[in-house]
Amino acid sequence: MTQFSAFFFKFYVIISFFIISFGLVKDLWAQEDQKQPSYEGLFFKREGRFAFSIKFELINNLILVPIRINDASESSYFIINSGLRDAVISEIFPDQVLQFNRAEKVKISGLGQGEGLWAYTTQANLIQMGENNDLESQTQPFLVLLDDAFQLSSRFGKKIQGIMGYDFFKNFIIKIDYHTKLLTFYHPEKYTPKIKRKTQVFDLELQNKKPYIKLDYFLYDSLSKQKVKRPIKVLVDTGGSHALWLDAYYNDLIKLPAETAPTYIGKGFNGDIFGAVGKIEGLGVGKQAFTSLLTTFPDSLSLNAAPQKDGRQGSIGGEILRRFEVIIDYPNQKLYLKPNRYLKDPIYYNRAGLEIVAPMPDFPYFLVGQVERDSPADLAGLKAQDQLVSINGTPVSEYSLGEIQLFFRKRAGTKIWVSFRREGQTEVQRVRLVLRSPIE
Repeated sequence: MTQFSAFFFKFYVIISFFIISFGLVKDLWAQEDQKQPSYEGLFFKREGRFAFSIKFELINNLILVPIRINDASESSYFIINSGLRDAVISEIFPDQVLQFNRAEKVKISGLGQGEGLWAYTTQANLIQMGENNDLESQTQPFLVLLDDAFQLSSRFGKKIQGIMGYDFFKNFIIKIDYHTKLLTFYHPEKYTPKIKRKTQVFDLELQNKKPYIKLDYFLYDSLSKQKVKRPIKVLVDTGGSHALWLDAYYNDLIKLPAETAPTYIGKGFNGDIFGAVGKIEGLGVGKQAFTSLLTTFPDSLSLNAAPQKDGRQGSIGGEILRRFEVIIDYPNQKLYLKPNRYLKDPIYYNRAGLEIVAPMPDFPYFLVGQVERDSPADLAGLKAQDQLVSINGTPVSEYSLGEIQLFFRKRAGTKIWVSFRREGQTEVQRVRLVLRSPIE
């Protein structure tokens, strides 16, 4: 197995597992001598309002919305993550003046093989959404990381300040339209979701402020030599770009596929996360079946830092959720999934073996972050710190970072022409990449 086999899921899932790690952080308010604070969450600013909609950006299957904190001069982007309990600020920008109230220094643990990170806890922050501050909370707590270890802004090409979790969802019925990129908040006492013919309804279990549903896991049974179905409990994770990850080390229900490739999955609170990637027989999401599904399996050391105590076998992320119109109803503990035009899309992943970053957010300047050995990018001659100039003859200034990344997730055999400028040189070079699948 080449080292490229270990890479293709790397950038695609790196943000996913970084965010999942937040969902596994120990309860900062669970000490015996400290009562857990109560926070109101978001509310409509105008009393009696029925609904409010806001456009979002979708990058790497993750939902980004602008939020203003403590009367800051402008809004910042936050990732919306149903798999996260405590809201996080990962970066404070130089042009911002933010007032963080009642700060306390804490150490946070999560996924990965290493030490945790230090953060400040802050309470009673004002957050607002919409042009007229249509949604707001005056009691929002945050964990503020002391070190921007994850560099979200450069990985997304936009100024991203952090991640919102449970408090974002708790007071509303929220519809996520991945096609129109519209997020709609409904008053739970004034709105009942319409159950259309293809709509599937799931019971939503809220455990430790995180949502879980039951799905069907298909695997090949070597004794009966047949495909068998097993029910599994999974986290519904809008903050994960992956399709599915499963825990094969602490769950007897889950079996590693016969063919896997070692992979570096990403970075968690406790450092790097390693594991394997392979194809399972299938995943049943209600009436919809995803066969031969590429799935990630974190290894035991990466999971050991944040052991699973919620009884789940894994999580589904944006690569599955984006194929549906999603309605998340925390107040009534229901999840509604209606297939959309993306249902039959192939599962996307990185087939080039290179990572692209944008060190100057909101500016069309893109660099190769790293290149895996023996990957198509490596065989074509690309190296870390190469500056992208054009793709298939079109200047990269015409694209966003997310659009550039999509080029390298196309079908195996796709040929892509990349023009680049090597660090310290003025000459523009042109190479051809031929995408390939590490696991057939």
